[in-house]
Amino acid sequence: MLTEFFRTNATDSQARKLELLYKEFPQYYVWQAQPRIWTKRKQGATIGRFLWNLKGGTGKSFLYKVLLAHIRSRGFIGIIVASSGIASSEFLGGRTAHSRFKIPIDTKPGNKCQISFQGSEANLIRNSRIIIWDEAPMADKSSIHALHLLL
Repeated sequence: MLTEFFRTNATDSQARKLELLYKEFPQYYVWQAQPRIWTKRKQGATIGRFLWNLKGGTGKSFLYKVLLAHIRSRGFIGIIVASSGIASSEFLGGRTAHSRFKIPIDTKPGNKCQISFQGSEANLIRNSRIIIWDEAPMADKSSIHALHLLL
């Protein structure tokens, strides 16, 4: 990835013009693992990822609720999912990740979300400003990877 970062900066005029550091590069480019290249990110589709792996009782759920309320109060769409049904029931509009993103229960590497790109679920995901996955560290790696491939 790092070598391709240098190659992209050398060959892409936009990358040279932006003068990005390696840590800033994913805001404008997406890493494609199979051809092993960086490609330009679609305009307006910046994806940020946060992982809060904190102990119980530290206020994660409260923070998620505040973030969702802020996004939704401005008329935008916010999606919240959880790894378990009990955790998802704590949030307004919360569902399990498997239910919302149609992630196969069978956790084989390479599984993909079973969402039609023209369907209402895809539209909801496309138009959302934030996606929060509560208890993501409890999820299987292939489930998180399936969502990554969907986005």
